[in-house]
Amino acid sequence: GAAAVEMGESATEFLLTDRNGEVCVYAGETMVSSTGIPVQSLPRKDREELEKGIYARGERELAALLEDFGA
Repeated sequence: GAAAVEMGESATEFLLTDRNGEVCVYAGETMVSSTGIPVQSLPRKDREELEKGIYARGERELAALLEDFGA
């Protein structure tokens, strides 16, 4: 079926990346959050994905990813 767009949710695309050993969140070129989560505390698979950058579509997906990382 068609993907329903939730009311009031803009599909901002966020990028999670390793910046100076810390998980940081960008929206486009702008850093929107420095999470304080040390990259070294994450499993190796997550660290490798962060090196490439992990995309999250929308605030809900971003929140779920950060929860996985222990934010």
